[in-house]
Amino acid sequence: MNSLKRLFLLFVLTSISIGTICFSQDITSFPDKPQSSSYIIPEDPSLHLPVNIWGHVKKPGQFLIPYTSNVDLVSLLSLAGGPLPGAKLNKILLVRERYQDDNSQIVYEIDLREFLETGDRTTVPLIEPNDTILIEQSFWSSMKQNSSFIQTLLYISTTALQIHQMTKN
Repeated sequence: MNSLKRLFLLFVLTSISIGTICFSQDITSFPDKPQSSSYIIPEDPSLHLPVNIWGHVKKPGQFLIPYTSNVDLVSLLSLAGGPLPGAKLNKILLVRERYQDDNSQIVYEIDLREFLETGDRTTVPLIEPNDTILIEQSFWSSMKQNSSFIQTLLYISTTALQIHQMTKN
């Protein structure tokens, strides 16, 4: 009986220590990060600049780029997964905040076709803090994407016209 008590005591102590180890691992596995509504603090100590990408790209949103790097528009589009098929790459809008100017924002229109044809990055602008890039979808791409909706509308209107013609006679 004495050996059974020792075995039980050993089992309880082992279970408690294993539970404590597992529990402490679970606590440390939770990231010590702020919630999404809080400020974003990068893991490395370098300064990061927020930039925004809106529109017809794979992953639109806000990105943090290192302050020390010279990130251009093409690199930023790559961070966003690249443009989607049908994106207007000849008319990209870049809204830039200028605190030293009289007006608070300046809008640039950028055409990336030359870069795509030649690979020359001299015409591609560098990204600055709080830049917002807007890439629109072309009209025909939008029509193609929404063609099933348009077909449904045409079907309904054709049916309504046929019903109208039948009731008229």
